[in-house]
Parts: sequence; C-alpha cells; structure tokens
Amino acid sequence: RARGVAQRYFREWLSLDDLDDANRGATFTPQLSTDMKQETMDDAADQLWDQAQPMLSMFTTKTTKVTPALAQYYGYGAPDAMGRYATDGQPGREGFLTHAGVLTVNGDANASIVLRGLYMLRTVRCQDWPAPPPGATSVVLAPLTASQRVQSDARLMNNPCMSCHGIFDPLAYAFEPFDSMGALQMKDINGNAVRQDGWLTNPGMMNVNYTDVPSYMTALTADTRVTDCFATKAAQFALGRGMDTGDACMLEDIRARASAAKGQAQTQTFADLVSAVATSPYFAYTAVN
Repeated sequence: RARGVAQRYFREWLSLDDLDDANRGATFTPQLSTDMKQETMDDAADQLWDQAQPMLSMFTTKTTKVTPALAQYYGYGAPDAMGRYATDGQPGREGFLTHAGVLTVNGDANASIVLRGLYMLRTVRCQDWPAPPPGATSVVLAPLTASQRVQSDARLMNNPCMSCHGIFDPLAYAFEPFDSMGALQMKDINGNAVRQDGWLTNPGMMNVNYTDVPSYMTALTADTRVTDCFATKAAQFALGRGMDTGDACMLEDIRARASAAKGQAQTQTFADLVSAVATSPYFAYTAVN
C-alpha cells in the first residue's frame, strides 16, 4: 500500500494524468500514453520505496522501468535481472524529468521552451507565476520556424520580455534535444540544430551554468528550492489542497523534520517525507479537503 502512495504522489505532483488528454497525432496512442505514465510511477516506486533511495536520486538515476513496448520506443536494449533498463546509452537520458511522459505533459506539440520552463518553475521549484500580460503571446521576435532556443534568445534580448522569460525559459534549455513526445532529436521539426546548455536561474544571486542534461540534473539536486518543493507537494498531497501563506509554519516544520531524519535535505527519502508530514503537530490541526 505504501508503495502505491509513492506512485500516486508522483502521478499527482507531475500532473501525469494530463497525458490522457494530450494530443500529439496518430503515433501518440492511448497505450503509449498509458505506458509513459506507468514508467514514472513504476520508477518512483522502484527507486524510492523498493530501494529506499533519496528523493533526489530521481533526478540523476540512469535506470528506469518500462514496458517492452516503451523500451522499443526509446531504443533500449535488454533489461537486467531486476527488470530495469539502463538509460546511459542515450545522451541526456537521465532521471525522471527526461521520461517521455514528463516531457510530453510539460509542453505542447511544439516542445515549447516557455511551457516547459513554466512547468519546471511551478512543479519542480513550487514557484507560482502570473499569466502573461494582454497581447504578450502574440509578440513575434524571431521567425516561427527558428529553433525554440533562438526564439528564447530573442525574448531575453528584449524588454520587457526578458524580465519574465529570463527566469523560466532557461529552466527548459536542457530539454531541447527531446521532441514533444520525449524522443531524442538531433534537429527539431524545422531542421534546426538543438542545444542543451543553459543556466539555473537564481534571482538576486549568481546563476548556475550547466552544459548538458547531466550537469543540469546535478545543479537541480543542489537547489534548496527543489527540496523545499518536495515538502510542499507532500503536504499538498496529504491535505488534498493547495498551500497558501497560512501554511508557511507547517511547511517549515515538515522540511525541518524531513531533513533531520538523515541530517540533511539532500539524503531524505520518501519515507522520511511521509513521516515528517504525519508527525508534524500542524498536520493534526490543519484543514483538509
């Protein structure tokens, strides 16, 4: 039962049920959608419950559990004795954020850097962001046939676009080598070369540069906003509602309890997180939905 909780936590946290309504054309079949969703849920259960790995290991793991059909979609070889497939034979395929299901649900049919960046900001960092100002989405600063990265570069060189896009666009640069269904691509649908270098935005501080997907994943594991987001999503999952400013003390208590279990946030496990929520005195007296 607890194993299933880990799966449901990731399904809700990453909005994997949105795969049911995704439209990527005839090749995106209901079975492929189901297999994509199941990969992330099974990998989470395997890594976090069966192996009791730290939560952050999900960002850097080089193995996954997939159906034979999805293994063929990826181009993986044979699984090991435990049914795990090695992903390190494919450049950039590292961690759950490069699962095909996550890469499908976090963008659109154009593999939009904007949508993928906002997904990272809101889902992985738990930072909300307002809707764009009226007319902003109709502004064209680069040819629509240009690569997503070139279009983003144009936004970052233009005021006032850069004030917002400079925060979230770079969070998706590493994913440009993946198309709208999470398949690896050397060129995008318009024949443009793709890149995976960028920087992790830190408003008010120095940005953290990365050169590729693995270095980006490593940077994310060192970002305290990511580990803080674990606690936020765990509380949200347990209470069945979103968090607001009135929950600040509860969230701080949960984060402290989860970190104390292993001495530091970087090594906390899913079990530590569940225990932190359940034992927090705030939890017993907080409204649920």
